Amino acid sequence: MNIQAEQEQQHVSMMAEGIPLSTLQVRLDTEPIIRQLRKYLSGSEYITSENADGLLQTKKVMTGKPLANDEGVNAIINSVQMLVNPSIGQGNIKDFNEYKAIKKLFRERLAEELSLNITNWGIKEENYAGIMNTISLSVMLFLSRLVGNKERESYTNTLQSVETTRSQEGQPGKRFGLFGSRRNR
Repeated sequence: MNIQAEQEQQHVSMMAEGIPLSTLQVRLDTEPIIRQLRKYLSGSEYITSENADGLLQTKKVMTGKPLANDEGVNAIINSVQMLVNPSIGQGNIKDFNEYKAIKKLFRERLAEELSLNITNWGIKEENYAGIMNTISLSVMLFLSRLVGNKERESYTNTLQSVETTRSQEGQPGKRFGLFGSRRNR
């Protein structure tokens, strides 16, 4: 089983066991973006389901034609993960001028990498522009969250909201939720 399949199975297991994902975990999780880009490039995805014995099994399902071979898919995804990951997601880009400079540099490097490896990675010339645009747009939309530190500020607001809610739940006589007080009636 590959890393992608293992991560997907872990996520399915957590949900099956009723382990809730916090709002912060969901917001920092870059795996759905990576999974979609991998699916786009490889023309396949891994599906986890229960077999007749009740065990989880993961299988590769073709969803379209591959745009790159395995080496190309892995190399492109590795490059994307250098920028689309939880650590970068907590970063800061000062302003849109800095964002534009990063965008330009990323597109130049991606174009160079794709051009130099188009044959090695099994990329057809007619797919080059689509790959270039899809990868660039996905990465740049992710990075746009960091401009002006807005993403981290929103995390702070989320955490403050959760702390306030939890501290109020513990106070006697406080009403909460749709059903009012949690005292036995």
